[in-house]
Amino acid sequence: MDCEYHFKTLNPREQLSVVINQNDKDGKLLFASQDGISKDFNNKNLIFSYLRHPLMTFKIIGAIHYEAFKLWAKRIKLIAKKIKLKNNITIESK
Repeated sequence: MDCEYHFKTLNPREQLSVVINQNDKDGKLLFASQDGISKDFNNKNLIFSYLRHPLMTFKIIGAIHYEAFKLWAKRIKLIAKKIKLKNNITIESK
């Protein structure tokens, strides 16, 4: 897709807002935003986060496997990647 993406962060100290605008030649395609509250990255906050959402990991893994099962049921073939890359970083120049 020939698109332009514009990223914006707002108030990065206590509250964080990340805004993404995607445009193509015809105009705006996508507007997405995510808001959050800044917290220290330590054991206490990690434990509280896990206790608030204890099954989140299982939900995500289950959703991935469900989508894989749907592809398998449609008999979609797995195509192995033939080229082994040493470095997966891609640099795009204008």
